[in-house]
Amino acid sequence: VWGGAQKYVHDLAVTLPKEYKVAVAGGGHGPMAEKIISAGVPYFEIKAFQRDVNIFKDIWAFFEIFSLLIRTNPDIVHVSSAKAGGVAGVAAFILRKRAIFTVHGWTFNEARPRWQIFLIKLFSKITCLFYDKIICVSEHDRQAAIKNKIAAE
Repeated sequence: VWGGAQKYVHDLAVTLPKEYKVAVAGGGHGPMAEKIISAGVPYFEIKAFQRDVNIFKDIWAFFEIFSLLIRTNPDIVHVSSAKAGGVAGVAAFILRKRAIFTVHGWTFNEARPRWQIFLIKLFSKITCLFYDKIICVSEHDRQAAIKNKIAAE
């Protein structure tokens, strides 16, 4: 899709000074990928990555990301999706890469059954352990992270 986090990733990737070697990885080959490629920024499709939870595809996506990080050897890994945050965060942590996670809204703030909220908060806390920096795109998200002990202030 095109909007929010996708536009953020595109704008960041194409406006960073040329002294930075930038590449983008994402699930699928939709509007964001097309805009990234047409801007001349390398794009890597993570074929197994999808929005819905699928443990087998998520494990495969982990290995795709892990392999990509080995091949490209980035100085910094910047992730802008909750699900990718967990998958890519583990890979970056294992490879000892500096990592940044930008939160575009906490999914535990959505209307969901209590058991799902509990699990989402637990996995959000675990995910944030893999990152050197957490960026929240709003004060509301920052306060939610602090209140729920997802990440330190």
